[in-house]
This record gives sequence, C-alpha cells and structure tokens, in this order.
Amino acid sequence: DINGTAVSFDFMQYYISKARLSDEDGTNAYTLEDSYVLVKGDQEMYPAISTMRAGHVHTANFNIGIDPDTNSQEEIDFTAWPSDHPLAAQSGENMHWNWNIGYIFVKFEGKIDTDGDRIPDSPMRVHLGKDALLRNIEVPVHNNAEVENFMIHLNADYARLLDGINLSNGLDTQSEANTFETATAISDNLLDVFSKHE
Repeated sequence: DINGTAVSFDFMQYYISKARLSDEDGTNAYTLEDSYVLVKGDQEMYPAISTMRAGHVHTANFNIGIDPDTNSQEEIDFTAWPSDHPLAAQSGENMHWNWNIGYIFVKFEGKIDTDGDRIPDSPMRVHLGKDALLRNIEVPVHNNAEVENFMIHLNADYARLLDGINLSNGLDTQSEANTFETATAISDNLLDVFSKHE
C-alpha cells in the first residue's frame, strides 16, 4: 500500500556508479574498481568492488545513474562495451534508450490499482534517465573493515520511490500525462530509499 493505493512491483533495475567508502573525516576514500554496477531486483549479492585498508568505514557514497560524460556516448561507443560489462546492451531488458542518446538510470515496472478494488491491475512503467535525474546517495555505515572479505549490507525500500506521487490514474513516465516533474520527484525520493541493514 503506497499513498493509499495498492501497488505491485514486477521488475526493478538501476545503475550504481562512482561508489566509494570513506572513513570518519572523509580523508581516505576508496572507489569501486569498476565504477558501474547494474543492480537487479532479483539479485542480492554483488562481487568484490574495492580494495581498502583495514579500519573504520563511516559512509558509503554512490550515484544512482550514469555520469554525464559516459551517459552522452554515441551509439557506436555504447555497442563497444564488452558483453559482460554493466554498460553493455542487456539481454532481455534494455537499459539504454533506443530513441535517444543515454542510459536508463532506473527502470521499474508493475501494476497499480486505479479502480479502488485493492487489486493492482493498471500497468506501471517508470524509466528514469537524463543527466538532471542523476542522484548522489550517502548512507552512514559505521562498520569496521578488519577482515579479508568485508561486506556492507544495505536495505532498499522501493516503496519509498512513490512517496507523494499521485497514483490514482496509473503511472507511466513515458506518457505525456506524467511530466518531467513526476520523474524528478521520483528521482528525489531515491535519497530516502537506502539505509544500512541492521
């Protein structure tokens, strides 16, 4: 139930980029070895992303989306990525606009109840991209990295993406009924989606 409306999520993918871990005063930051990760709704674990010295990890900082330089690639650049790279064409679920230059930063789909019967049955389609929708996320971690394989566990509450969004007539960011203002509001909600898993 979101904003009094029954919603079901069927699909979720988004890009994390430029992730880094910082100590208490921010002087030591460790950046991902590969700057891009494609997060999938049905995958919980991701491989080693960085090497760092043992010590206190204060915050995890990352972008949701793709940096403007990479996002402005021409089609020839996009197709040149190795097939196993997150920025390559994705089999089954395209994360690159086929009508415009740039990546889809966040893509989620599902259904919304628009007739009040508590059954989500109207299609929901949210595809967010464009440089203006890139968001930087900072999550307090407060863990000590003292073992060989240090893991950070984050919660992602996807229902928060739709906080304050009018769902009464359905939701499709590709339609003229949903303006860029709606896409911006959903992108702003990303700031409240992530938290440390306790």
